[in-house]
Amino acid sequence: MVMVFLIIAGIIAVIALWAVSGYNNLVQNKSLVQEAWSGIDVPKSIEEVHRLGFNIKPAQKGQDSIRNSIDILQRFTLQVTKTSTNLIKELRNYTWDTDRTGASLGVPIDKYNHAIDAVRYVALNKLSQSAGGKYIIM
Repeated sequence: MVMVFLIIAGIIAVIALWAVSGYNNLVQNKSLVQEAWSGIDVPKSIEEVHRLGFNIKPAQKGQDSIRNSIDILQRFTLQVTKTSTNLIKELRNYTWDTDRTGASLGVPIDKYNHAIDAVRYVALNKLSQSAGGKYIIM
């Protein structure tokens, strides 16, 4: 019984350390972020991040936003840092749906796209406005 309690206490301690570490990293990197967009449509979640000092807004998504954002991104040269390993993996695995003959249906498959979604939010909310400039996704 004592052993079970110690194991549970250890698991809780590891989870608490992980959460504190994540929070500290988030606050520490806050100075690197000028604007942020959230794909989560829950105002409470956006407000929590805003209270940490981030300039966060809900991503403007609409009908056919995936295609629109991909069209916008294709106008730019995407520069991805070597340390963005998840984004690199997703970009390599991103595929379009096909019919039985192998012809493209023009619809991306909804897999390997969490980091790509973040890049798409930049496309929809920043790059679609012609403000000029250079953007690097980190």
